[in-house]
Amino acid sequence: MISTFSFSYPWWYICFCLALAVGYAFLMYFRDKRFAEYSHFFVKSLGVLRTLSVFIIALLLLSPFVKTIKEDTKTPIILIASDISESIAEGESSLELNNYNKELDGLSETLASKYEVKHVSFGSDVYTGQKDSLGDKSTNISKFFRYVADNYSDQNLGAVILGTDGIFNEGSNPLYANEKINAPLYTIALGDTLQKKDLYFQNVLHNKIAYLGDKFPVQVDLSAFNCEGGNTKLTLEIISGGQARKLAEENININSKSFFATRTFIIDAAQTGVVRYRLKLSSLAGEFNSNNNVKEFFVEILDGR
Repeated sequence: MISTFSFSYPWWYICFCLALAVGYAFLMYFRDKRFAEYSHFFVKSLGVLRTLSVFIIALLLLSPFVKTIKEDTKTPIILIASDISESIAEGESSLELNNYNKELDGLSETLASKYEVKHVSFGSDVYTGQKDSLGDKSTNISKFFRYVADNYSDQNLGAVILGTDGIFNEGSNPLYANEKINAPLYTIALGDTLQKKDLYFQNVLHNKIAYLGDKFPVQVDLSAFNCEGGNTKLTLEIISGGQARKLAEENININSKSFFATRTFIIDAAQTGVVRYRLKLSSLAGEFNSNNNVKEFFVEILDGR
């Protein structure tokens, strides 16, 4: 801890305060004839005391303060992130996964001697701690990067270790999502890193609240990998009383290896309450994962503004 004495005004003001105090004492005790009858030593003593008192009062008017600097050294954080999506389990044998988990535990113990080690898991969402189950049906790597930026941007983050197969079917491209992480990023390649034939919803944008009788838009972003030449049917349904009713349908031709398309539906707010909607993409022959061909969302419809 380092403490320093400072003022709210420039330091040269102190010289002005000293000159003021000396001048005041001189005028009061050495120019005034009333003190002529006293001894020279007594007058000089009074002058010194008056100088000190005026000088101290003047210094206090400069708003002095004590500035304390405290150094707090924080241990760097090493963040270890594990992909827990189903594609990891499909690309690795149980023996390989067990070996990986053991090696990861050993790495954590080694790093813990010098760093603060934290674990997170991610798939469709981000979870604190290390989860053993590999059950998430989608992978959103960009959401993990946003989590790191939101939670560790003001901390002493030393490095991020990312174990994943790199396959994502939700969110934006992680190549452009990690720019906000101000720490080295190290990756551990897991599973089968080849991009499989897959069709999925990348994003669905919609109102959280709508009003009865109004219309509201729903933007659907969908992507496809290695599906060139295929044709899929995009269907929008409303779920009420456990029954699905079709609201709209559109055929989509996939004309590139890395395909992206945006479609917008306009929905009538015809009933009040929290309304459940479902989007579906018809599966393609040879598609690796069809579980991500369905996306549901909810809109609260209010009666009156």
